[in-house]
Amino acid sequence: MRTVGRNPAPWKKLRAHAPELTNRVVASGTSARFAVLGVSSRLILACLLVTGALALAACGGGGEGDTPVASATVSTKKVPGYGTVLATKDGKLLFTLTSDPKGGSKCTDACVEQWPPLSEKGEPTAAKGVKTDMLGTFDRSDGTKQVLYNDLALYTYTGEALAGPGTKTLGGTWYFVSPDGKPVKSTQAGGY
Repeated sequence: MRTVGRNPAPWKKLRAHAPELTNRVVASGTSARFAVLGVSSRLILACLLVTGALALAACGGGGEGDTPVASATVSTKKVPGYGTVLATKDGKLLFTLTSDPKGGSKCTDACVEQWPPLSEKGEPTAAKGVKTDMLGTFDRSDGTKQVLYNDLALYTYTGEALAGPGTKTLGGTWYFVSPDGKPVKSTQAGGY
């Protein structure tokens, strides 16, 4: 058996306490260290590649927000402390920015990476509890259609959803949206 490094003393101690592990040391350098732990370098490489792929997938495609869906469905969700607010059919909570112009958006570039617009290709649909006559769309500068509710542009949030309300950016504040079409500017306990 070949030892790793210039000082074989640590390996001798390991051999005395765990001979079955030291028999796995067949190479030198980092691979040998992982072999002692019972982990092959191929397994580590595979884990790193999978982790990298998942991280890229989680980041999304960039651009002006999420990829438009054929027909966005606006739904509702009960959120402890906030009551019933608007959400996507998948349960993502929806936000609005108070400094957005009526029927439009100030959120572009880096903003849409954190606050992706709810965009779609067709006409938005309303689930139970959502007023169909308040739904609409407008054309963003990138050519996608963003969903409006009572003329408020709707966005999702890439961070922890309950950390989003009350965030101040672009001269405004991000809030959940109530089914009545108004920003939820305070918790049920009174404030953010």
